[in-house]
Amino acid sequence: MTKECVFFLEITRQEDPALSYSQEWICKLDSADAYGNKYTDASLNLKDVQLDEAGIDREGRQVLVSGETILKPGNELSSGIIKISSGSIPQISRRIHVVHNNLRSKKRQTQTEARPNDEKKELSVLAVRVIDKLDEETDVSTDELSDSIFGTYGDDVNLKSQISACSYDSVTIVPAVSKKGKNNIKNGVITVSINSIVSGSDVKTIQSDVSNALSEELGGCELPCSYDHIMYCFPRGARRNMSYMWTAYAGVHKWYSVYNGMPDGGNYCELAPVQMHEIGHNWGLSHSGDIDDEVYGDGSGVMGNREKQRRYDGPVSCYNGPKSWKLGWYSDRHETIDPSKLSKDGQVINMIGLANYENSISTDKVIVQITNLPFGNDEMIPTDYYIVFNRKVGINWETQEGGDKVVITKRIAGQGYSDSKIVAILGAKSKFYIRSRNTSKEFLLIRVDRINIYKDSPAKAIVTIKLKKEKVSDNSSISTLQTSTSTEPKNDLNRDGGFRTSIPYDLCGILIPIKKSECPDKFDYENCKDVAYGELCEADDNQCGTSYSENNCIGYDMYRKKECKDHNTKRCAKLTDENKDNRCKKRRYRYSCSICCSN
Repeated sequence: MTKECVFFLEITRQEDPALSYSQEWICKLDSADAYGNKYTDASLNLKDVQLDEAGIDREGRQVLVSGETILKPGNELSSGIIKISSGSIPQISRRIHVVHNNLRSKKRQTQTEARPNDEKKELSVLAVRVIDKLDEETDVSTDELSDSIFGTYGDDVNLKSQISACSYDSVTIVPAVSKKGKNNIKNGVITVSINSIVSGSDVKTIQSDVSNALSEELGGCELPCSYDHIMYCFPRGARRNMSYMWTAYAGVHKWYSVYNGMPDGGNYCELAPVQMHEIGHNWGLSHSGDIDDEVYGDGSGVMGNREKQRRYDGPVSCYNGPKSWKLGWYSDRHETIDPSKLSKDGQVINMIGLANYENSISTDKVIVQITNLPFGNDEMIPTDYYIVFNRKVGINWETQEGGDKVVITKRIAGQGYSDSKIVAILGAKSKFYIRSRNTSKEFLLIRVDRINIYKDSPAKAIVTIKLKKEKVSDNSSISTLQTSTSTEPKNDLNRDGGFRTSIPYDLCGILIPIKKSECPDKFDYENCKDVAYGELCEADDNQCGTSYSENNCIGYDMYRKKECKDHNTKRCAKLTDENKDNRCKKRRYRYSCSICCSN
């Protein structure tokens, strides 16, 4: 390599949500290293430089940053693969074409104050249809494509409409227009012809060929010319990383996104959630997962990849908490909490959904960020948590997960490129906590006191955040503490909110979560330590080994109290002082044997 190049991360979305996504670090080559071709990329073998797929080294340092890391000249380039030579470590130098920096809205001083025009951002988008050497072409007409992206002919849900709605017009998607002296762009769409065959070819080769043809059509300017985003809509048949079953891919902090044709006709370019997902990558947004699917499982926003998120007309939703925080569209309704600075009584927050942002007042919060946590967590990496009330109405009425519930999401601390993951979905009177690994036995309690859907306008979730200490006796056995969730299997008293305590069993008895079919119509029950045997009770303050996150009755944690005696003598006879600590974690022992009551 004779010239430096800038690294970008490319994320590929698969057609089957069950399949893992792929990501690849590529370097945009100078034409001097690409036989005069302006639009040729080379990939980096991460094993050569001992980096993981996120560009992080073994010591946890972020070496590759999409759009910022520059590779100096002098490295070997062979068959499109860069081999890093000794001593030529990539250097973070400068940011190249990052769109999302300019997407933040100006803070409002009052509820009714209009947004100033100079704070609005227009982003021009050019959609590209392709005709190949065999006359195979994008299976969507110019008018259809324009309608599905910009709503030109009345499409209700599209990239333009939903970005404008979610950002409250802070960002407006506008169709690209022809360059001076040209008339080849119609309502934001251009068609280019290439002298190569799409079917069976590597999609990166096709992208390079289309880019060269597009540049020529636009008068020879270097892409993206004066446009903010270019959407390449290819005929189906090109392969991506040896697979033909891909949906789309995009460059992180880059201007391009590439879409495949659909199996039964049409193009993924037409689907609003896919459009928002790929443009989100251009803005530096990563994927959103949950407990079951760490990469794609988050259905609360468009950066997941659920099957139901692939309709032409929706689903109508926006971005999740961490993504919305980064975009800054509701920044005057953000709240940052440092647990070490909380008062003894904690902090009570009135939360509204992003769909009600326009009707909010200064004391309402759309997103709460919890940062500078004095705790460890399962990754042993500094982590921020985000809390939103995922109101299922208006511009977010088809959110696919956690509708009208409080959703808690975590990601690596900071605003760099990092996946997020839902860790809890809470209804009224539900609790979530982040436990400490240190000797102080502290934990952060997040409690949903109530959710008022109909009583308040707009609807609100009242959330309390409080720093607490575990109340355990000196001889209690507490394992290494983990972050709790409301969705993981509840087979251990040290998971999902349940501390193991030494409260006398004559107060606690044996507490068994009731079935959903047994849930009462009304919820106003005493704490489990205060009721008689046989009665229903509600978990509160984590007493008697109850769980903050059982959520077995519409967000409430309901139990039936049994007398603390051996209900299965044969099974209980197997318990000894040596094995009871482990066996009492299992439900069949915990709900049957008296020795587990005070264990």
